[in-house]
Amino acid sequence: LQGTNPRPQTHFPKIIGSDRDAGAIRAAQENALRAGFSDCVEFSCRAVSSIDPPSGKGWVVTNPPYGARTESNRDLRNLYAQFGKVLRNKCPGWQMTMLCSSSQLLHNTGFQFDEEVSLTNGGIRVKLVRGTIK
Repeated sequence: LQGTNPRPQTHFPKIIGSDRDAGAIRAAQENALRAGFSDCVEFSCRAVSSIDPPSGKGWVVTNPPYGARTESNRDLRNLYAQFGKVLRNKCPGWQMTMLCSSSQLLHNTGFQFDEEVSLTNGGIRVKLVRGTIK
């Protein structure tokens, strides 16, 4: 079945994926290709501060760094604060889902989250949160 598209022919919303790490983009492109969705996702290598979301409403789904590969969550506080600032400016009214291991880092975004689920990602206890960008 290699090379065939296993998904039914239906309309999918536009999906835009970005990361400032080119290696993460390559891995995401390969995963989308294996899953049969490469034609549904537009990937770009850029920082969150340079995103250009489409007009209207949408979803931001993100798995930002949360300390597993950094020396301390303290190093990430400004990143999360900037992330919140950028999304409030560029994506007001959108829904957001974020994966993070630290309640403090989530707090630094400035968002109020409506839902929270605890789970494990790569052996690390994390929270999957959802809310509206305000």
